[in-house]
Amino acid sequence: MDFCDTKCLFCTNIGIRTINVPGYHKICQDHLNSINDFMQTICIHCSSKVFILKEFIFCCSCNKKECQNQSCKSSGISVGKNNSEQEIVIFASNNKDIVDILPEDGPEKSSCKKCHSITEKTSCLECNKKFCSKCQPFEKYCSYCLNNINDCDNCGKIGMLIALKCSHFGCYNCKDQNFCRNCDSSKIVKCNHEKCLKNIEKPCTICDSESLSFICQYCNKKTNKLKKIKCSHELCEQCLNENIYKKENNDMICMKCYSILLDFNEVQIAEEHKKVNSLSQKLPENIKKTQEGIKKKCCFCRKKCKNSLKIDCEHFMCQSCINLKKNCQICPINNMCSYCNISGLKLVFLKCQHPMCKMCVKQNKKCKNCNPKRCYKCKKEKSSVFGDCGHRLCTQCFENDSKCNECNKKHKIFCRNCGEKSKKNLNLKCKHIGCIKCEKNDICYNCVKNVNTNNEIIKTEKECSFCKIVTNKYYYLRCEHTVCTKCLKKNNYNMRNLNYSCLSCISKGNLYYQICSFCHNRTNWLIEKKSLIRVCCNKEVCIKCLSIINKQNHTC
Repeated sequence: MDFCDTKCLFCTNIGIRTINVPGYHKICQDHLNSINDFMQTICIHCSSKVFILKEFIFCCSCNKKECQNQSCKSSGISVGKNNSEQEIVIFASNNKDIVDILPEDGPEKSSCKKCHSITEKTSCLECNKKFCSKCQPFEKYCSYCLNNINDCDNCGKIGMLIALKCSHFGCYNCKDQNFCRNCDSSKIVKCNHEKCLKNIEKPCTICDSESLSFICQYCNKKTNKLKKIKCSHELCEQCLNENIYKKENNDMICMKCYSILLDFNEVQIAEEHKKVNSLSQKLPENIKKTQEGIKKKCCFCRKKCKNSLKIDCEHFMCQSCINLKKNCQICPINNMCSYCNISGLKLVFLKCQHPMCKMCVKQNKKCKNCNPKRCYKCKKEKSSVFGDCGHRLCTQCFENDSKCNECNKKHKIFCRNCGEKSKKNLNLKCKHIGCIKCEKNDICYNCVKNVNTNNEIIKTEKECSFCKIVTNKYYYLRCEHTVCTKCLKKNNYNMRNLNYSCLSCISKGNLYYQICSFCHNRTNWLIEKKSLIRVCCNKEVCIKCLSIINKQNHTC
């Protein structure tokens, strides 16, 4: 960036003399002869209004207005005796739009004339002149001293020389850019990093940062060493002192999972060859198999199985829960209280290893996951769904009724026909339950199989979004486009895989806020060449046959 205190306000030449009392804007020798005694212009660099007084332009060395000596070209400003600053202050009060006309501020409130902000000024290392640290954040020399420094060989601008990332010399203007003229001749080294030919013998600067391979589970920062606790959490020394503390009975508590450590000796040094990743990642590359023949409890479903696998948090999980991308219920990342079903609270783990908040523990509440109760509505079937109020309901009562009998609060209802979230369930003509968006069809999607095409109601002609044929016999989708009866009968079950919407709306990304008709979560689609991936359920749908792809059996 070309600052106004080094360049002329009319051109890009070096400014020789200041034009007014504050000394911010400058002017070159060519434009000095062409200006009037009293004029107002706009700076081409900062686009601010500047007022020029030719009577105030003096040379510091000879105290003359029209000095042509080259030794005086780097001169500053010297105000004459007859020129008073009070006239300038009166003029600036009448013209408030003009910038850079007031004299320098006092020691109480020192504001910068470039950015107009009150900041701490740093002093130059050579002339001890103070300048704004916000306008020149990386400079250690003022703008007057930088004019005497040679230009940068890399970018050609004026600045102090520093060492770049590639160990060549540059300035502060080009330190953040991936631009170095000397790096045109580079070569890939053994560590697979690109390096300049002149500095091949020197150590690689990128490998020094990658040597910090361990990541703390508390602060997510890279470190050389980690320490392992009894609850299998690994953390750095700084977090070990902050997050683990002593109680009155000489016990220690881990602030990550609130498990009790009996002694300081239970803190061990982590293995050096092991990388610690975030607990949310459950990739198959990071999973370790257990010993054969040993049954381990799954950290989600709490069932014992032989083929359980160890995940990143050092807990075991069965293969079915890993395929469904479930989270560990022992580590409190996405945990909820097993009684009040509220997340974000400080949880304590019971003997059954289910989490519970401290308020429910004081009230002697029992774990609902271990002792499932009956439905609050019918009190016959086992409850399998939670309402918004936190009470358990069965699936039929959850879909049919809009209120809970315990607290009379409304909960979310999902349509049985299309899966859309709705406030009220409606009875269609086929005596099945639907929502407001299903009213246009008068029949649910499953009953279309048994409908005779001759008895259908005649409608206005519209184009089918799949076969592109204009017909009178069609039905509406969730995206408000139409599909003919032939296409809907052939792919009736597979249309649900697309959430009863057309392919064009999915590819354009118009259905971002749509709810999945299977899992009742917000649907995100990943578009590939031959398939569509539904991220919420982790299902891959074929574009040709609209069926779910099984890599072993799919032959489309």
